[in-house]
Amino acid sequence: MLTNIEISLICRHCTAKKQLIKLQASFTTYVLSDPNNVLDANTAFVSLTLFNLLRIPLNILPMLIVFLVQCQVSVQRINKFMNAGELVRHPNSS
Repeated sequence: MLTNIEISLICRHCTAKKQLIKLQASFTTYVLSDPNNVLDANTAFVSLTLFNLLRIPLNILPMLIVFLVQCQVSVQRINKFMNAGELVRHPNSS
């Protein structure tokens, strides 16, 4: 059975691999998209900096989408409740 430390290390390793694959795919696409595109040190380091700046917002994006959908559902439920008619109490009920 895996311990919490081992699971944490595996998750970190998988996250690092995903980031490396994204960078490799981006650089490959850049180089292969046009014969004039050359991957030099300046382009590579600027790209790495931009990827690092965008890493956290892109990781938060799926959670944001879920929260927006939940908010929309909540607003629809509140709207339905607020626009519902009044309940009428029968005189025979206590």
